Amino acid sequence: MKNQMNGFKGLTRVMTAVSALLLLGSSVLMSGKAIAEVPTQLADGTYLYGESDQPNQAEVTYFVFEVKKGNVQGALYSPNSSFDCAYGEFANDALSLKVLNTYEKTETPLQVALDRTSLVASSKNAPMLQVGLQGLKSVGSLSDLDRSILATCKVALSTRTR
Repeated sequence: MKNQMNGFKGLTRVMTAVSALLLLGSSVLMSGKAIAEVPTQLADGTYLYGESDQPNQAEVTYFVFEVKKGNVQGALYSPNSSFDCAYGEFANDALSLKVLNTYEKTETPLQVALDRTSLVASSKNAPMLQVGLQGLKSVGSLSDLDRSILATCKVALSTRTR
């Protein structure tokens, strides 16, 4: 009986959290302050995402890249290993990439879905959704190694015809 009660209490907490989110959403709509425009891509800038939100972890894959007017150039790498350059663009709620295999000189398509699960404050008094890459975590600032790998790939990709 005690286990059933603990399960019920857990379910009650989940339902309370869901109700609070629904209430927040309806109060935002009823106040006339709809959620701001839903972004379809990351803003122009330089980013570092990884399987871990901690930088420079062994056997963890990272994606360092630059977004400029919807176009993406970057590299996939693991620390103390080789890296593969990648380029692409945002389309249909995903980042559509071509990854250039360093050794085989082949291109492999890769789709990364966009993640819009984070609400962030906005200067326009309406919450807005923040865009990320599904399955990857934002790592934060770039290291010198990240900048070097990115610069190398940008040069390599600039000489390539698409």
